[in-house]
Amino acid sequence: MPENRENWGTKIGLILAMAGNAIGLGNFWRFPYQVAKNGGGAFMLPYFAALLLLGIPLIYVEWMQGRYGGKHGHGTIGCMTYLQAKEKLGHSSAAIIGALIGMLVFSVTVLVNAYYTQITGWTLGYSYLSLTGGYMGTARSTAEVFGSYIQNPSLSITFWVITLALLAFALSRGVQKGIEAWAKVMMPLLYVFGFILIIRTLTLGSPVNPDWSPIKGLDYIWSPKWSELNWQSALAAAGQIFFTLSLGMGIIQNYASYLKPDEDIVLSATTTVFLNEFAEVILGVLLLFR
Repeated sequence: MPENRENWGTKIGLILAMAGNAIGLGNFWRFPYQVAKNGGGAFMLPYFAALLLLGIPLIYVEWMQGRYGGKHGHGTIGCMTYLQAKEKLGHSSAAIIGALIGMLVFSVTVLVNAYYTQITGWTLGYSYLSLTGGYMGTARSTAEVFGSYIQNPSLSITFWVITLALLAFALSRGVQKGIEAWAKVMMPLLYVFGFILIIRTLTLGSPVNPDWSPIKGLDYIWSPKWSELNWQSALAAAGQIFFTLSLGMGIIQNYASYLKPDEDIVLSATTTVFLNEFAEVILGVLLLFR
């Protein structure tokens, strides 16, 4: 492995960075929707089956593939696939397979970044509006505030550019001083803010309609509807596992390429899965009713 290639500085930094890669829209928006749509509490049977049979084994594979590529100085899935395929297929066939998979994963990554940077910009913009009274300090509804925000280029584009600048700054500092250092601060804050919002949610009551209380909402989403449990719900559960763990995107392999050669993959990967599932099953559903 090239001497100038970085490694993760600490195990906790690695785990938090990997968890930060996984935790996002899939946890706080997509999962509650899938649960409500596919049988409520009954959905958790195919969900956990998919996690145990697909999610955890595949995430081990992606971690190992990333570490293998990192040993040879590569951090992209195309190069990793080429190195592995060359051992069985030869240079030409391996190069074609590696190029095709690399282009596919690159396209997925570009797509994901296209909407995530926008959403991060919206979050920064909403934080600014909240602090200045442009959101909670008005009589406008949330939909009206959002519509006004995205139609205001001076706000939406400005915060999108700020987002890109912050991301560029973090990446320019490398793995340890950039991604890892930020993850050690931001990931604990995410859980702290999550618990604060949960307390606020459960003590909010039902100021609009007595039937719209958080407890009744949780009862609705978690009540098992066994009649809706079928192959479609099982397929939805498998899709949710792929989405929430960021499987098949090449991102895990890229992060894992900076592992130390003797890093314990099983412990670190399993801890990452646990943090993601806690954010999804506990925080995600409770925050839905905020």
